[in-house]
Amino acid sequence: MSKRIATSKPVDKIFVPSPQELDAITGQAWNSTVRINDLTDRSNGGSGVALRVANRFFIATAEHILLKGHRFELVPRGSEKAIHNFCAYHRDVANDVGILEISSKDAKSHYAQFINLDQVYLTAPHSKALPTLVVGFPGELISERAKIALSKTAVIKMMDQRSFTYGGFTQASKEWPETLIDTYQLCKSRDVLIEYAPPNTMISQGSSTSQGKSITFERPSPALEGMSGCGIWFARVKAKGVWRPDVSLIGIQVGLIRKTWIHGIRIEKVVRLIQKHYPDCNRIRARTIK
Repeated sequence: MSKRIATSKPVDKIFVPSPQELDAITGQAWNSTVRINDLTDRSNGGSGVALRVANRFFIATAEHILLKGHRFELVPRGSEKAIHNFCAYHRDVANDVGILEISSKDAKSHYAQFINLDQVYLTAPHSKALPTLVVGFPGELISERAKIALSKTAVIKMMDQRSFTYGGFTQASKEWPETLIDTYQLCKSRDVLIEYAPPNTMISQGSSTSQGKSITFERPSPALEGMSGCGIWFARVKAKGVWRPDVSLIGIQVGLIRKTWIHGIRIEKVVRLIQKHYPDCNRIRARTIK
């Protein structure tokens, strides 16, 4: 599978794996990222992460993309069939996280895409800079493709669009600029910050028209506005024995601050939202990484 990664500068602040390492490290993150389309307002939408807790199946995302009264469809990775029915929607407005519950019947054919709690890192040491990957679908592409869909010459299949991967380091909470904390009311026990400075260009491939014609988009790197709901993943390569990657979900992206900071909410808030509405999911065991 081919993926495009964008990295920030300077070099000492970026996480840049080789192409082979990138494929391995992002394998589960990429596979578990889903496209959320707003059927009521095609210019709205976002991304989500497929999460399994106990025997229930959820999509973790940002609360602000789950507009009340709107209809949504879920496009699992590599699927030709979208999911339109959900068991329940739950929102945490204060922390800007939300969940969609999917029936076990709908989740069955996509079972391998749902990560379990072993890949959720509740106790990540946010006082330190952590190598991370942010994997999702830029919102800029949603509106662009919606416009194309309205044209007479082509209709774009939303489910064909590949995701965008950004590699960087979280900003250690002790180093957060005080102006950001005060202005945006950030909380060191809740929020995640990643410095964002994209490269000049990005190529997005893998799209097609309704007639099956392949399309390649070449454009400046898309803005991350609208990419809300995607996962923020802690990425580490273990060197002991046979080489193997290690990736864990640590947060949900909810916005971009001053176009230079990726803003996320710790995954703990999503887990707490699940616990609040599903008592059978209360036995949550945090992952510990030595």
